[in-house]
Amino acid sequence: MKETRVVPRAVVPHVNGEAAHGGEAVEAVNVREHEASLQVTGQPAVAGMIGNGERLLLIEGSHQVTVSGSTVLIDGDIVATVAGTIVGAHAIGSLIVIVTSEGFIYLSPSGGTWSVLDPADAVPQLSIGVEISTVSADLDAYTFAAPYSHWAAPLASADTSALARMLRTAWSALHSDALAEGYHTAPMLVRWAVRLLDGTYLWMSDPMRVGDATLANADRVSANVTTTSNSFTGIEATTMAFKRYSLTLDVTRDIGAAWLPLVAGIDLLATDEAELLTASRSLDYRCITRTQGGREYILEMGLSRRNAAAITYQLTTSSWHLIASAPAAPHIQGSDFVAPDRELTLTPAQCAAVGTSMHVDGVVCSTTAGGRLYCCTPGGDVIVSAPGNALVEAHRRTVLGTTPLAITVMPRPLYSNGLGRYPVYVFTDDGIYAIPQDPSGTLGEARLVDRTVIAPDVAPVEGGRAIWFVSRHRHLCRLNATRVEVWQHDVDYRALAWCNAYSELWALPQSGNPVAMMTSGAWSERTVDVAQLYCDALHAVAVSDDGTLLDLERETPATMPVKWCTHPVAIHALLCRAVQRVVWHVKSEGAALELCVTAQRGIMAQNCTVSRIVVDGVIEQPLATAPMTIGARTLRLSLEGTASAGTLLLPTLIYHS
Repeated sequence: MKETRVVPRAVVPHVNGEAAHGGEAVEAVNVREHEASLQVTGQPAVAGMIGNGERLLLIEGSHQVTVSGSTVLIDGDIVATVAGTIVGAHAIGSLIVIVTSEGFIYLSPSGGTWSVLDPADAVPQLSIGVEISTVSADLDAYTFAAPYSHWAAPLASADTSALARMLRTAWSALHSDALAEGYHTAPMLVRWAVRLLDGTYLWMSDPMRVGDATLANADRVSANVTTTSNSFTGIEATTMAFKRYSLTLDVTRDIGAAWLPLVAGIDLLATDEAELLTASRSLDYRCITRTQGGREYILEMGLSRRNAAAITYQLTTSSWHLIASAPAAPHIQGSDFVAPDRELTLTPAQCAAVGTSMHVDGVVCSTTAGGRLYCCTPGGDVIVSAPGNALVEAHRRTVLGTTPLAITVMPRPLYSNGLGRYPVYVFTDDGIYAIPQDPSGTLGEARLVDRTVIAPDVAPVEGGRAIWFVSRHRHLCRLNATRVEVWQHDVDYRALAWCNAYSELWALPQSGNPVAMMTSGAWSERTVDVAQLYCDALHAVAVSDDGTLLDLERETPATMPVKWCTHPVAIHALLCRAVQRVVWHVKSEGAALELCVTAQRGIMAQNCTVSRIVVDGVIEQPLATAPMTIGARTLRLSLEGTASAGTLLLPTLIYHS
């Protein structure tokens, strides 16, 4: 007597059923593979309720974000009206971000309710002025090294060097004293910025130039020339005037109250003061003779000054420094700005990037990973937010010449294929592009990895260290690094969801019950009323027609309808063999099942029932059929009925000659 062991499996499609491994099913309902057996599933736990006709967008903690028409609701309360098409909804930090084809809607919790953040309300208005004062330094009289017989340039180098040194000493002393007293002595650029709690800047004003009155500090100083009867011997004592200024601030518009919980303060930034003088030690002077009202001899002298273009270039290319800050509060006054308790320097490029933070003309797809928001614009720009902050753009990369259809991120590290550890996958009408991404979020160059085009009506999901999607040709595909594998052909799925608790991919067909595919590739049908599937990193939820939320990650004990039928199990490749008995192994705390064995005996006698066992109640012992004396080449095993969750169908034994 020979023994054939049939290990039960869920559904594995085969064109030729006899090519299937023994135990692979053509039909399976409410079962999942469990080691070398099939286990009856439980009923997904009820996790809440949404309104009839609403579509679930996001689950964030105990809150459900839904949409009905163009109205966005949180826990049934209307919070916003959307213009355009909703692309997605994501929780980033303390905010909920509704991504639409027109841009972003930011929802912030406030006193048990949710309010829409208007970016314009986050921008205060400051009026910056200057208060100018003038100080002076006395310049001592100077005697030329040798008298001059004529008052005309050039002067001796000894005299020009000494006079330049005297001017520079006085100018440096005035400059140092002004800085020590908190004054500014040259033009500079200033701007103000809104700083968020994480230290990033939401907004910066345009640069404003102040202090142009101090350009006069580089002007020449006039001194009368001392003379004798026939020579010019020196200059009389004179004064050097020096302008300095301080900034005045007046807040003309406050930060909106809804933004105060998100904003740390308002920062005042300034460039380095312009250098008015060149590094040259030469003296810039003129020898002047005046004849009006008597003859008068004057020396106009000054240090070598920079031209206006050089000053402007220095200011526009200078780094920016934090010079004052005021904490976020209602009704900020100019007196609230005090010297900062930290040093901060920004490059012009960093300041320019703040001006474009998360400003987009439209969004076609979005996703989240690692606390960052990823989205694609119609032009192919991939935009990545700062971690935990969807208000600020951190990185941007363009996929040229394509139209994005979907975007997803591999959140688990990949260590090969040259894609970095956390690649971003952009599904386009040209194929699948991978953008390398390091842990800091910096994006590399986009790389085409496969020409498969995604079906735009089915969002891809990540699970089981791979990305699952439906192709334009309606195949269920698995993307692993750079390789695309087809797992099911000719599917009619309209939604996918990954269940982490059981490592199952749920798929919702256009009609009929959802199916759950296991990591082995086998799948089974589930008798769950489903109108929508939703999943994120923490949740996998099915939404029924009446709005009930079913948690696919948690199952409750229940008596479930069960059905299972194998492909033909070949006893012999060519000849009939005498089948003597079949022994079923079922473990159940309560079941009402009909166990059938059907046989194929030639072309005219297919699927003839040769054994039927009906059980009702607790099953603990093997179930053997009555002795049989039939000849068969193939057998089918099937069961149908109801069984309690956790019931196990163990390997079945077929004894034959």
